[in-house]
Amino acid sequence: MDNITLKNTTYNLSPKVSVIIPTYNRNKLVLDAIDSVLEQTFQDFEIIIVDDGSSDDTQKHIERYQQKDKRIKYIFQENQGVSIARNTGLEASQGQYIAFLDSDDRFLIDKLERQVSTLDNHLDVGLIYGKILVENTITKELGSWGYAFSGSLGIAEMHQKIYKRHLFFYIGTTLIRKEAMGSIKFDSRMKTGEDFLFYLLLSKKAKFYGIDEPLSLVRREHESIIQKQKSKKFDEAIAYSILKKEYNLLTNIEFLKGLSYHYLYFAKDYYEDGMYLKYSPCLIKCFLFNPFNPYLYKHILGDLILKK
Repeated sequence: MDNITLKNTTYNLSPKVSVIIPTYNRNKLVLDAIDSVLEQTFQDFEIIIVDDGSSDDTQKHIERYQQKDKRIKYIFQENQGVSIARNTGLEASQGQYIAFLDSDDRFLIDKLERQVSTLDNHLDVGLIYGKILVENTITKELGSWGYAFSGSLGIAEMHQKIYKRHLFFYIGTTLIRKEAMGSIKFDSRMKTGEDFLFYLLLSKKAKFYGIDEPLSLVRREHESIIQKQKSKKFDEAIAYSILKKEYNLLTNIEFLKGLSYHYLYFAKDYYEDGMYLKYSPCLIKCFLFNPFNPYLYKHILGDLILKK
């Protein structure tokens, strides 16, 4: 295998990990994201920056970094959205494992080392995920978000947890075995929530492994990442339609049940945030799509009656 030497350290031209960073007009933040990869305790990687049509001086800053580290690749494309940008990075990737990092986020220093070791030792696992640290960019306070089942679950069990919205994790915490992905890509028709459909498809064929600790840092203007995602939630409902119509992975009943789970997931978030005008329509949709959804009555009994 061909090697190159940088700063007295030898790296493979065929790296173990490809880190894909889509970016758009974040000329300074993207450098911090890159630094968080370069500072990793695991160093056998390539970094693929996919510039999705930036009009700022992102390219100039990346070129300066490339002069210092040959593992950094830069690809410019016309603005087409994050899904196509990630797919562009996938097509250019040479690594055995794939990691995604948004250009305003950071990896924690040992993220890759911990996940590479796990994938190397669990050949039946296709994806590893974890929790995130959320940094309030105003107060600089940190909080954690997410829930991970420590270790792996069976393929069918994990798929059901994602399908029922009982488990969701941030794309920036994942490390994915490229071979397990096969032809699965991010669907460009989904402007948001594309990662949800990606997880649904991959969980039908590969085991997922959870690390119940933060692996990445996400910056937000408030502490709640759930609140940040409110604007994208309804787009994620499209995922169930795509699974049913194009992949034939859902029956009519499973499709309706999926939408019921989906709207209950929204409703509970709106209820916790006191957004009752948005909570009620979601709860009604949950009931209409599946009046026998047991989690609906568990929510009504546990959150609306007993807690009062």
